[in-house]
Amino acid sequence: MRVLVTGAAGFIGSTTAELLLSRGHEVLALDNLSTGRIENIPAGASFVEGDCGNEALVSNSAPLMPACILRVVLNRRSQ
Repeated sequence: MRVLVTGAAGFIGSTTAELLLSRGHEVLALDNLSTGRIENIPAGASFVEGDCGNEALVSNSAPLMPACILRVVLNRRSQ
């Protein structure tokens, strides 16, 4: 199954992407790299740099649309 993982350059997103790849799924990794690191994107995943709120990016990615979307978000609170 083709799966889109947003936040895929962060710890949780990259770990999720790795698990999906190990189970034979095709992974499209999306991240704006604001807090994640590109080296966290697992080998074998297709990477798109951008924000899932960017309508143009989403529209242009229509041929890549997955069967499943996993949105991984970590909100940090200011202390």
